[in-house]
Amino acid sequence: MSSPKPTSRAGDLQSPPTGNSSSSALNATSATDGDFKSPARGLPTLASQASPSVFFNKDAPVRRYRNWLPHWRQPGKWYFVTFRLADSLAQPKLQQWKAERELWLELHPEPWSEKVEQEYHRRFTAKFETWLDAGEGECVLRRLEAHAAVASALKFFAAEATGGDCKSPARDIRYELGDFVVMPNHVHILVRPLGAWELEQVLQSWKTFTAKAINRTLGRAGTVWWKDNFDHLVRSAEKFAKFQRYIADNPAMAKLKPGEFYHHRSSLCYLNTPP
Repeated sequence: MSSPKPTSRAGDLQSPPTGNSSSSALNATSATDGDFKSPARGLPTLASQASPSVFFNKDAPVRRYRNWLPHWRQPGKWYFVTFRLADSLAQPKLQQWKAERELWLELHPEPWSEKVEQEYHRRFTAKFETWLDAGEGECVLRRLEAHAAVASALKFFAAEATGGDCKSPARDIRYELGDFVVMPNHVHILVRPLGAWELEQVLQSWKTFTAKAINRTLGRAGTVWWKDNFDHLVRSAEKFAKFQRYIADNPAMAKLKPGEFYHHRSSLCYLNTPP
């Protein structure tokens, strides 16, 4: 099956005022800012990377592993990822959630069917994200300089994708960037690693750079991000559009005011009509 070709949709970007110090500092950073050097082999453009599908292939090999959370990997696919601040959930609540999840995992060994995976996300991921939207913790990403620094970092090594084409910037390309939102205590993002880049490398690069930038802004040191993250392999164009809608609606669901978040709407659409 050939890869669906994305069409363009009008984008909107809630941008910080020009001259923001965090964004300016990031744009001047070298291509090794995330503590990862480029792979030895060249990175393909978006067009050459789009084989045979940019979505999860149930018939292809899957690399599975587990840290605090389970993770599935296939090269060249879209992921919906959530990563959060370290103080965004109280430990007693988190430990109870972990115990319930571990019991469920014992009763549902991998590999999972799509139905079982949906049950997992309904029971555990959805509950987790509801807690995040409640705004626990210090919520430092509510501050303009903090969420602007994160947004700039997410864009820095991204392919400039428009209707399936890719323009190479002067710096190296590590991933194709879809929609994302920086919430007060977490981030939701659609991302597709390119070439030799793994999702783990991309996430570590983002977290390493932005932790330094946020601590510098706040005049302190210490842990900023939780060590693990939620990620889903996107299964279809319909699921991709569903995640786009979730990202767009998340600030309203959390009852945030303008300026308390940063929403980036990409031009990507894999359906015949925009979501």
